[in-house]
Amino acid sequence: MKLKYIFASIVATLALAVSCEKEADHYLDGIKVSNSYVSLTTTDATNTATITVTATDSWSISMDEDAAKWLTVSPLSGNAGETTVTFSAPAAEGKNAEVLIKCGQETQRINVIQGIAEASLATCAEVIAGPDAKTFRVTGVVTNIVNTVYGNWYLVDETGTVYIYGTLDAKGAEKNFLSLGLEEGDEVTVEGPKTTYNGTVELVNVTVLKINKSLIKVESTDPEDATLPIEGGDLVVTLENKGNNLGIEIAETDKTWLGISALDGNIVTLHATANEGGDREATVVFKTTDGKKNYSATLTLTQRGAIVDITADEFNKLEDGSTQYRLKGVITKIVMDKNDPTKYNKYGNFYIQDGTGQIYVYGLLPAAGGASGQDVLTKMNAKEGDVITVIGPKGSYNGSPQMVNAICEEHVAVTAISAVDFNKLEDGSALYKVSGTITDIVMDKNDPTKYNKYGNFHIEDESGESVYVYGLVPSLDGKSGTDMLTTLGVKVGDEITVVGPKGSYKGSPQMVNAFYVSHKETASGGGEGGEDDKDFSSNVNWTIVDAAYDDGLAIVNGISEVKTLKFGTSKKNGSATLTVQAGTKELSFYGVSWKGSEASITATVNGAEKTFSLAANEGASGNAPYTMTVTASDKYTIAFDSALAADTEIPLTSAGRVILFAIKAK
Repeated sequence: MKLKYIFASIVATLALAVSCEKEADHYLDGIKVSNSYVSLTTTDATNTATITVTATDSWSISMDEDAAKWLTVSPLSGNAGETTVTFSAPAAEGKNAEVLIKCGQETQRINVIQGIAEASLATCAEVIAGPDAKTFRVTGVVTNIVNTVYGNWYLVDETGTVYIYGTLDAKGAEKNFLSLGLEEGDEVTVEGPKTTYNGTVELVNVTVLKINKSLIKVESTDPEDATLPIEGGDLVVTLENKGNNLGIEIAETDKTWLGISALDGNIVTLHATANEGGDREATVVFKTTDGKKNYSATLTLTQRGAIVDITADEFNKLEDGSTQYRLKGVITKIVMDKNDPTKYNKYGNFYIQDGTGQIYVYGLLPAAGGASGQDVLTKMNAKEGDVITVIGPKGSYNGSPQMVNAICEEHVAVTAISAVDFNKLEDGSALYKVSGTITDIVMDKNDPTKYNKYGNFHIEDESGESVYVYGLVPSLDGKSGTDMLTTLGVKVGDEITVVGPKGSYKGSPQMVNAFYVSHKETASGGGEGGEDDKDFSSNVNWTIVDAAYDDGLAIVNGISEVKTLKFGTSKKNGSATLTVQAGTKELSFYGVSWKGSEASITATVNGAEKTFSLAANEGASGNAPYTMTVTASDKYTIAFDSALAADTEIPLTSAGRVILFAIKAK
């Protein structure tokens, strides 16, 4: 049941627990420390403490970004032998941190504490504005419990919302959240340390100090899932109300389609009108009081709507929500199983591309419903290059857009074929993929300096025969006449891959309204792309803005000393600005996201944002130099409407951790 219980006025809390390691942990084979616990004062302008590190090999020190903001450690690395390491920090409120010393395959943990991390009574707004690593105590309402093992949920008061990441049980243990008996709608006081992860303010592993059970909650709904059909109808809500009265609030923006049609004691009937748009949600607040304190519970209901047809570019710019979207495109990459790289990931994670961009599909459900993880892609014999139509809502992970738990509406197998075999086919609706070199492009009758806007050209492949493409379209259901060749910066001599049906005109074979899949520049002497590329250098300059790093190198497809531009950390997105020289018609780059994650990079060109979803790469992990293998699918291009008249700055911002290289202006 999609129920969310919220209270009206509240405040949030947090607690910090510092644990001491067993003495045996201090004496590893390769590295020893004189003390695994470091204490600093809070009053001295600058105070220090030291430990002795004894190692059998070279070693290095690391700590997270929050610790690095207030704690200084010197030196951060050393060689075999005995070294004195100094810890220092300016006067501040109580904080703690964990410092890691790594030597070979062994890691020694050092707990650093500055003063006593005392809890500070605060509102949610004060927690949000306060410093990381500080301990807060907050009173608020439990809402939207998202994990019942660790205890992850949202705490709300009248000033804001804080995410609770981990809740300790009555004995201070983890993974026992259900023993507390907390329910959405309960008022609680919690205590714990603040951190910020990817922009989200969190209180981590909080201790629950007080629970005040709610006087009102939603007992049941009919329909049970609180979902209304597209044609409208009634939702009957049964409340458990131990208060003195009942109030009902519906947001003004939702009153245009949702209202109260009946009220009988603690049974409320809500009525929704017919829905002519996409899926929509509303939150209804039920209130009561005991004469001293006000209580409230909320119900989030959904009404189904029409499925909205959309392009990849439009989809990636949407806010997350429940509206269902339909996208048709070509499967460009399927995520493989970690344990068996010859098999697909059983959840059905893949990339789909249309002429406007690419989206990441996270989970493909069976057509009849159910959960992901049922090897749907394998069962439908899908492969890269096939055409697929998917329906699903917009979601995101670490700021990277994705379609979540999609359903396949249609799958069309695409046959890769040579030009000579394509021309022999009978006309029909079956789809074929042809790749080759563009030998000529039809020009505009009225302006021979411009391409024909419909996108008519010839492709020649290794068979020596050519296919005439009559119309290049941005989507498989689109129309030609959109100047695709000009927009993409395609020219004679480039290699291109298109998908389309066999047709003919006056007996001459042609591919009609071909769908653009990809192209790569070859005529100007650039790399083939992907595994065939031998030049991964960059020819543009950049300026670091925030959380971006250009001091690392990589080995890419066997090519060493490739300069990289890394964006983001595990807790922060990165940004930098490229300076692209005058005369540039096209900007290309290779991009990958961190191992085991999905991320994206957004470029802002003349005020317009263009987002690229980057595939995870096994070699993008740890520290430089990275050893990576890339393919043509990891190469991305931005084509300008015309050559840049002057040097132009292009801001880049990541959602997650990504690595770019071979950034070239052409």
